[in-house]
Amino acid sequence: MVPPIYQSSVFPIDTLEETDDIFEGIKGDYFYSRDGNPTSDVFGESVASLEGAEAGAASSSGMGATLATLLVAMESGTHLVAARNLYGKATVLLKSLAPVLGNNIEFVEATDTKAWEKAISKSTSAIFLETETNPLLRIPDLPKIADLAKQSASTFIVDNTFASPFHISPLNFGADMVIHSATKFLSGHGDVTAGVVVGSRDWISRVKSKISLVGVNLAPFEAWLALRGSKTLAVRLAKSSANAMKIAQYLNTHPKVTEAYYPGLDSHPDHETALKIMQNGFGSMISFEIDGGIEKVGVLFKELQQIRYAPSLGDVNTTITHPAKTSHRGISQSERTLQGIQDGLIRLSVGIENVSDIITDIECALRKI
Repeated sequence: MVPPIYQSSVFPIDTLEETDDIFEGIKGDYFYSRDGNPTSDVFGESVASLEGAEAGAASSSGMGATLATLLVAMESGTHLVAARNLYGKATVLLKSLAPVLGNNIEFVEATDTKAWEKAISKSTSAIFLETETNPLLRIPDLPKIADLAKQSASTFIVDNTFASPFHISPLNFGADMVIHSATKFLSGHGDVTAGVVVGSRDWISRVKSKISLVGVNLAPFEAWLALRGSKTLAVRLAKSSANAMKIAQYLNTHPKVTEAYYPGLDSHPDHETALKIMQNGFGSMISFEIDGGIEKVGVLFKELQQIRYAPSLGDVNTTITHPAKTSHRGISQSERTLQGIQDGLIRLSVGIENVSDIITDIECALRKI
């Protein structure tokens, strides 16, 4: 029922003669936890099962999983096309890796299919985007982009952190590899930092090699915590996404909210795409804008009593953050403006509390700005 925690950094090898076979992967025994640990592997395979993939690899964080995946995908190519609308540090990572690896990188608007078509060529080795963008919750047309990837023989990599497999199944729409920051919805309790990659056995074998090489393996206890949290994913997200729909509808009509972003709203620019791609609701993330910039956002955050300001998401508790100050502070103000990230933009990660309590907390705070 409950997998054991293999809290060991090293595993004994029976004989000297077995060493070569173990290190070369011919014999599948464990020998050193940076190269593989039973508890971490159980978590990776569990997420692979959730996503419908052949195999999975656990990492110490979402950024660790992203790094290992990109190191594999960018090995054989000279051209990477990525969505402009990414988590800020993912954008910084891509811009840092490309010159070191001798790759060219091109950024396009995530939901502009024509821009993807124009950018992708026969020299493109990989395509990278988020299934639900951070923080404006845009929904790219995955099937169309997958067709472009197939035509160019490039690897289609997606980050499914915001949506999770409960709401979007990227492999069903043509993705090759799926990345998660398991710190967020997969674990769901704010008590572990972890990442995971799923895909074909061949790809995951290569990703595991990079995870070992750069030392971003997931420790066994953290893997156990993430695995435990992932077992309640469907229960948690059914409740939090239902809450989010009600909160989004409330924010969408509030006089002090200038714009509400939620794929379940008819007013969302990708609502029709979301209807085709998303399942079990429209997710637990909402973004909204208020007038008054940083000053008014600061007042709102101070007036909240139940909802906490925290630079993460996906917890059972509702949290709020300011993208320009947290998730996207690593990119320039001009780039944030290009992406539509203004100083009055707020991101809300909806939890499983009583929805009326969440709305009341927001309403009381909005009255003070």
